[in-house]
Amino acid sequence: MWSNLFHIVNVALIAQSILALNKPLIKGNKETNCPPATHFGNGPPTEPCTHPTDPNNLPPSPLEQWFTKSLFNDLFPKSNIGWGPNPCSPYSYESFVIAARYFPKFGVESPKNNYSEIANTRRDVAAFFAHAVQETGENSADLYATMNKQDADNCFYRGGFFNWFEGGPTSAFLPNGQGHSPADGATCNNNGRYCTSSAEIDYWYPCSSESGSSGQFHGCYFGRGALQISYNYNYGQFQAWLQSRQINVDLLSNPNLVITKMDPPLAMLASLWFYMTPQPPKPAMHDIVLGMPVKLDGLLYNLSWQPDWSTTWQAQPCNCAPASYGGIVPYFDPKYYPDAFVAMNEANRQRCVKSIYDNPSMYSMNSQSSPCLNFPPK
Repeated sequence: MWSNLFHIVNVALIAQSILALNKPLIKGNKETNCPPATHFGNGPPTEPCTHPTDPNNLPPSPLEQWFTKSLFNDLFPKSNIGWGPNPCSPYSYESFVIAARYFPKFGVESPKNNYSEIANTRRDVAAFFAHAVQETGENSADLYATMNKQDADNCFYRGGFFNWFEGGPTSAFLPNGQGHSPADGATCNNNGRYCTSSAEIDYWYPCSSESGSSGQFHGCYFGRGALQISYNYNYGQFQAWLQSRQINVDLLSNPNLVITKMDPPLAMLASLWFYMTPQPPKPAMHDIVLGMPVKLDGLLYNLSWQPDWSTTWQAQPCNCAPASYGGIVPYFDPKYYPDAFVAMNEANRQRCVKSIYDNPSMYSMNSQSSPCLNFPPK
């Protein structure tokens, strides 16, 4: 999905606008005559309404010193299905900065990669926004039929953060084809389930089988949020990450919380998590933007923790080892991944070992073929 990161929106235009903070921003709507946004639904929430909050009360990110609310609002006037940024809607500056505080390197990190610190931090934020424009922007190609390219580009990216749900505000996945309120994504038809099943996935990230009336389902893992997090295994991995931050939420049972929960605001947080988190063999988008240690086509390394097949036949506790094929429990090769993820390897190995004893059949193991199962881990 993120392989087309730079194909649909001109990242340079967004980067230019946030680099030139001491100069006028890219031309506003009045100057470029951007067409007005199409509005869906009954308008933004009215006060009193639920504003985004952070249960962990994390300190402000340094990016808040240069990326301001007025800049966010200027860049994305058509967000939230046309009504614009609003703190009580899924997309707002307030939600964005709360999400950014959970990733201290986002918009802050500046490795030695031939760019200045200012360039690195702005490129990072611009790349995230570019992908958001691709995934959830208004994306009106008609602009290029009526405007010169510079003005059309300018208006095109201003359509970022438009959609909440995959398929837009008239998503075919939703009842009556409407997504005019965040709550509308609570159920879906069968096409919106996006449930992937296998022995391992069913153990780690099982889909909800709960169904509603008229053939609707509650376990709907179609795309939601700025970067359209999709499929049960991504919802499950994000849920596990939230739990590691003392945020207990059951996204596998109630995936629509990604768009409705505001404490913290998950529509932005899920998207930044996806942008900042590698999933071997995929590096994090953040790391690609700031520079990887080797070319992408040269990434040949172990990818996941799997049963250590060289020892399962022995009279000793089962163990896990890095394997060269993909799996649910990631292994982060120290040569290619940031230290923060490499530090997770031992905990992931232990998760893999626990899964062997909890459900050996998903690895086609039993006590006869794999005697290690007769020796509990110490």
